[in-house]
Amino acid sequence: MDITVLGGYQTKRTDSFAWDSNTAAYDTPFGGVRVKNLTLHDPITGKNRQRSFSYLDPTTGRESGRVNELPRYHMPEEKMQYTYNYIDRTVTNILYVYSISSNCIGRLNNISEYPIGYSDVTETFDDGSFCRYHFSSLADIPDNAELGNGYIKTPANLFTRSFGYYQILDKALNYAPNDLSAFRGKLLFKKTYNNRFHKVAEEEYHYNVENKTADYEVSIDTNTGAFLASKIFTVPCLLIQEKLTDENEVEILHNYEYNSKGFVTEKETVNSNGDHVYLKYVHPGESLNFPYTAYNDDLIKANRIEEPLGIIKYLKRPQDEKRRIVDFVYFYCSPAVGGAGVQKRTLWGSNLTETLPEDIDLTTLSNIYLLNGIEAYDNYDKYGNIVTIRSFYDNVTIYLWSYHGKYPIAEIKGSTYDEVKSALGRKPEFLSEESEPDMKKMEQLRTLLPHAQITIYDYKQQVGLKYISEPSGKTFSFSMTFKGV
Repeated sequence: MDITVLGGYQTKRTDSFAWDSNTAAYDTPFGGVRVKNLTLHDPITGKNRQRSFSYLDPTTGRESGRVNELPRYHMPEEKMQYTYNYIDRTVTNILYVYSISSNCIGRLNNISEYPIGYSDVTETFDDGSFCRYHFSSLADIPDNAELGNGYIKTPANLFTRSFGYYQILDKALNYAPNDLSAFRGKLLFKKTYNNRFHKVAEEEYHYNVENKTADYEVSIDTNTGAFLASKIFTVPCLLIQEKLTDENEVEILHNYEYNSKGFVTEKETVNSNGDHVYLKYVHPGESLNFPYTAYNDDLIKANRIEEPLGIIKYLKRPQDEKRRIVDFVYFYCSPAVGGAGVQKRTLWGSNLTETLPEDIDLTTLSNIYLLNGIEAYDNYDKYGNIVTIRSFYDNVTIYLWSYHGKYPIAEIKGSTYDEVKSALGRKPEFLSEESEPDMKKMEQLRTLLPHAQITIYDYKQQVGLKYISEPSGKTFSFSMTFKGV
């Protein structure tokens, strides 16, 4: 597949992808294709930059999601012995089998997983430097092996099996693995090396694996001829810690806490000097400590609970017993004109001259601490898209939307809302209702608003961005040509 970018100076940059087929044994489709090489062509220098990808475990040389063979990860081969008693003889048969055990295919179901099974990826750059990635797979996060008190039925002529309890139930079709696919395919490690094979950076990621089976529902099936109970786990996979280490072994930690809905409520950064910096995100429905919260219940009723209404910044130095507030910002929400419902109307920040105790009630502060206005959001379209952003220094940005509010088609800086309205001949938010924009009229805005800085966008629906026109007049066109995919 080639992605071609046409520049405004009649230059051409082509990004080309080379693909590896990814087919399991017996011609079973297994993930389609995977990227082998990525070539970036610079039309100015005439040079190519290339990145290549391999899928080998660097410690063993074994390949996950390997081409033309079933991926195995670290699941052992099973030796099964069966005996058959006849009138005149006894026959013992030995069968060697192994399970498909990638990120994506379980014994019976795991339909929620994508058909990709790469636990190890190495990305190599043309200067010889490279990055190694390790993703969680069935080897790291196996499906839950609890069956409960269900009845177990195994073949009467089974003599010996080399697998353990879980595999015996699985092979006998009396057990469906309790799906933990939500915790697989997650980045666990990233290590960056220079072209002399010296490690210059390392990233380590930890998730809430210890709580992965805390919440679940139970599904019962008797169609297999035996009682079968599966757990449907409802615990989302959440990143709880990032550990970043440079080549001098200096570490920075990021710790995350979440609310019951799975949204980040606090991010803690532990710097190398021992300082702890906390960002507390306050969402609708949580204990609010900000002024002007009259419309928060409306946001909850509309199930708009993912965006924080405010952020509080704390600092705790090594010599401090408790953390203290050093800054905060919060949104004031109210109904917007045009049927967009309750929206953010203004963004306020603190005006602190000294730190505050962490447990102080911010609603009791005098206005001297609350006079730092940052932005106002004056207009929305009926789909809830922001149209006008105005800073308290009167810098205005206008966004025009189209495709029934799906895509922004213009960003206008340096003109007022009324000037844009006059140039369009109607309110800017009305453009959102059109099925597609009139791009000629968008380009004419530069003539009608000569002092404005206007960036124009166009899209191919269901595909993506196909055109950008910058304020300087430079344009970029994007096209995709599929070759053999």
